[in-house]
Amino acid sequence: MDARPSFDQQTNQPVVSFRFDGAGSRAFGRVTTTNVGKRFAIILDDKIISAPNIQSPIIGGAGVITGGFTVESAAELSTLLRGGALPAPLTILEQRTVTAELGKDAVEAGATAGIIAMVSVMIFMFLAYGFTFGGFSILALCVNIVLIFAGMGAVGATLTLPGIAGLVLTLGMAVDANVLIYERMREE
Repeated sequence: MDARPSFDQQTNQPVVSFRFDGAGSRAFGRVTTTNVGKRFAIILDDKIISAPNIQSPIIGGAGVITGGFTVESAAELSTLLRGGALPAPLTILEQRTVTAELGKDAVEAGATAGIIAMVSVMIFMFLAYGFTFGGFSILALCVNIVLIFAGMGAVGATLTLPGIAGLVLTLGMAVDANVLIYERMREE
């Protein structure tokens, strides 16, 4: 079903125009044909939200609900008709407003994960490549991270989820470059 607020073309008063699909159109046509002159209750969540009189059979699936609406009440009724009943009652357990920036707890968790990852990479570099080359690669990695944070601080950038992903990617690429350089030096 589709319902929209509109205006009566003769009286220029607010009304609610509605249209049913094929199956709904046939069922509504049968109901309105047998109940002309009677009230038709529109019930949503066990509450009557409107009870217009059926003035004539609505065979084509499209009709208009009249009845002294204001523009606001016509818009409200059309919204209720389009939305339909909810399958279950909703209960708000918690409500938060989240901006595009990460919350403080998420940034702290990301920083902790980053530190753990960096320490793990440092240990691996020491074990795999020894103190000399491992130390140089770790120094290069630390300088890389310091320069990134200094640049972010200089321009006032905010650390967001994509920013953390970018830092992790930068760490991985820096380690990969150091490994490739060391392996090439070992070959020659």
